[in-house]
Amino acid sequence: MLREALSKYICGEQSFLYFVNERGRVDKIIITVIEVPLYICSKCGEQFSNGPDNIRFAKQVKEAVEMGIKKIRF
Repeated sequence: MLREALSKYICGEQSFLYFVNERGRVDKIIITVIEVPLYICSKCGEQFSNGPDNIRFAKQVKEAVEMGIKKIRF
């Protein structure tokens, strides 16, 4: 999937795209999602992702729990 490498954060500064491992949780079950696309603000360091990626992250966590695995690739 192609995506912009730069985005603006609400503070107006440039944010750069990184792919990081993030954890999600369903009840007490913690799942690691590998290579989640996140933008990180160059000024304040805040992390954010776009709406479709948030939805996909939640689906990946739920799917991993249903399959009984602890890690899943984004």
